[in-house]
Amino acid sequence: MDERVQALIQANATDIEGLPLAYSSRVAKLVSSAVASGMDRVTLVSDLNKGLGISLRKARNIARDQTNKATQALAQVEDEEIGFTEGTWIHVPGRKTSRKTHIKMDGKRFNLKEGLYDSEVKRNVTPGSLWLCACTYRPVVPDSWKVN
Repeated sequence: MDERVQALIQANATDIEGLPLAYSSRVAKLVSSAVASGMDRVTLVSDLNKGLGISLRKARNIARDQTNKATQALAQVEDEEIGFTEGTWIHVPGRKTSRKTHIKMDGKRFNLKEGLYDSEVKRNVTPGSLWLCACTYRPVVPDSWKVN
């Protein structure tokens, strides 16, 4: 995997709410291994639950959040390598609620490296970067690639 994706996985594991810092590197290793090997989310949940003693509910949330983040990071790295620089935000509703700011972002263009400003967290974010966010994006084809 790309070094940037590995770094993002480590950073994301460190930001998990309610997770002792001592567990974050172990979570990052499990997530990295799962992503690199194409492991299914159910197995990752089991590894988090049994291997680290994390409750089943928390393990499910961590697995869902971290695999979504890793998937988004991989997609962004691949899109940037191809030459895409912008995306169109796609809001994916949450299971119980949706962030109002992300609903407003739906359909908006943004720079892949910068993201969009989220007034709820008072900083720029990219799709899927916040806890349990399932938003994604569609790459925008640059005008220079279009045939006249």
